[in-house]
Amino acid sequence: SFSSHTLHIEIPEWGKYVLRVLKMENSILIYIADEENESFDELSVAMQLQNDEIVSTTILGDPVGFSSQELAEKLTKRLKKQVYVSCQIPMNQYLTPLFQKKFFEK
Repeated sequence: SFSSHTLHIEIPEWGKYVLRVLKMENSILIYIADEENESFDELSVAMQLQNDEIVSTTILGDPVGFSSQELAEKLTKRLKKQVYVSCQIPMNQYLTPLFQKKFFEK
């Protein structure tokens, strides 16, 4: 079965973002984009092997700033599921920590 959720996140001085989550039985897909400019140009996936090693790759497009692959790895480790991430936001050293904080609060 599938369930989906949409969150709207505002980070003052940076903008408004949309976070879409598609939960599946053994995996999860997370899509992050600027609320005004949604696109699907990049997708990464991570999974945990039987020896607890996390493997990941970008399967569509080129990584955009903040690494979808890095976020997929972190979430796979935390959730113990296969995680697909499409992050369409060019992050920087200031925005990345703010966005991660908002993301994990939700």
